[in-house]
Amino acid sequence: MTATPDLEPLPLGATRPLPQPGNARTLIPLLAQRLHSTAEVIEDRGDPVRFQLDIPGIYLDGVGERTRCLAACGDDDQTLASIRKFWMTHGSATTGVVFVFCTSAGAHAHACRIVPPGCGLVLAPHEVTGLLHHPDARPLLKRRLRERFSRRRLSLYNIGLPATDNRFFGRKRELAQLLENPITHFAIPGPARVGKSSLLQAYKASLVRLRDPRATRTHEIDFYALPDTRPDTVARHIAMTIKPSYRSSQVHAADLVQFFRFCSVQESTQEKREKPEPLELLLDETDEVCGGEAFRYLGQAARHGLVRLILAGKKCLYDYATRSDSVLGGRVRVLRLESLDEPEARDLIRRPLEDLGLSLCENVIHRILAQSGRRPHLIQYYCQRLVELTVERSLDEITPALLDELEKQGDFPQYFLMPLRELKDPATRALALALLRTGRPRFSTADLLELAPLLGRDADLERVLQACDELVIQNILAWDSGGYRIASQALRHFAGQAGLLNRN
Repeated sequence: MTATPDLEPLPLGATRPLPQPGNARTLIPLLAQRLHSTAEVIEDRGDPVRFQLDIPGIYLDGVGERTRCLAACGDDDQTLASIRKFWMTHGSATTGVVFVFCTSAGAHAHACRIVPPGCGLVLAPHEVTGLLHHPDARPLLKRRLRERFSRRRLSLYNIGLPATDNRFFGRKRELAQLLENPITHFAIPGPARVGKSSLLQAYKASLVRLRDPRATRTHEIDFYALPDTRPDTVARHIAMTIKPSYRSSQVHAADLVQFFRFCSVQESTQEKREKPEPLELLLDETDEVCGGEAFRYLGQAARHGLVRLILAGKKCLYDYATRSDSVLGGRVRVLRLESLDEPEARDLIRRPLEDLGLSLCENVIHRILAQSGRRPHLIQYYCQRLVELTVERSLDEITPALLDELEKQGDFPQYFLMPLRELKDPATRALALALLRTGRPRFSTADLLELAPLLGRDADLERVLQACDELVIQNILAWDSGGYRIASQALRHFAGQAGLLNRN
């Protein structure tokens, strides 16, 4: 990491000279100090210098960890070629915002010709000077970003992607459990978009940030796009993700235990450890594969201490992890993702919206919290659509009236009603509608037993709890401190508006 000098704020009216041409490397620690960030030089050939910044406290898309930057102080052909190469390498709309810090008029002119407006942030010499003159330059940098990029481009809210970097809010309790129980296997079941993949990625990023030795032996394995779920195909997918080679491409399910033993010994030899340590496997979208033969051998490897498993999935994973007859039965802790704590949910609403230059009152925050049930994907859906409305209406404030307008848009309620419409089993659907009709926010065991007859004449508490777990996976109920509650107030509200709660 680049060392940052101790910079005191300048006296009023004083100026700090910019680094001279050819001294781009001296600019980097100054910027890191003012942005309260860490900087790492990637390529240093004099001028320009390519580096990356980890900037905390900015909740705008594409800015945060590993922000790609260039410090340019010269104005010659070499500067022009370096800026062009930097843009061609990192100037993709999908890799975040790139920064070019220019301390000479020539470098600024070159950068403006190469970096298209609205695609990268090119800062002129006087703007760089402004950053260097502030003890905390992050508000000024946010302002520059809002001036150069559309609000849509900078919005963090995206329900289609896992939340990484500055998108990840809350889950401190769950993250601590994964970090502080290094020999415990975990299953993370839950509905779509509740934050399972985000938690896996946040765990891996935390290991890297904490310089935890587990980081070097951690492997993410996603089964979402696996077209063939036969055991040998699953085993090869696992092996090729961990160690791509011809040998891995020939692995069979029955070979997995020996494969993990080989990998563990090899990694311990490379890192000069006294004894092999288990591989950390983060397995995502496991529902279609967790009951197969490959996972039986995966469970054997876990019993032998060759791997530590953190699995994410939906109902099939939940059943697999809680069944006593599965190879992992009793050996894996089920980590249920409940709603965000209120301070975490408030931050998810307030911080990105304020960084976009939007103001909102306490009534708006309270209403989104209530309607969303503090579910992260529902909060994001509300805020994403509100950002769109402020752009369309050229507004800088989110008011209760704007929330009213959003909730009356025809497609908005359908997003919340989709889980009800997708229920196929008539008895489970009848139970869901009955729970919504009660008007209760939370349900105890006694409450659920009253509704058992809806599932059949012989339905008992176990059958009711199984149905409720299914409703959790369908985003209709939410786990809540050992009980259940309605996932969101908006679901009940829109179901009533649509007439779904009227008794036949």
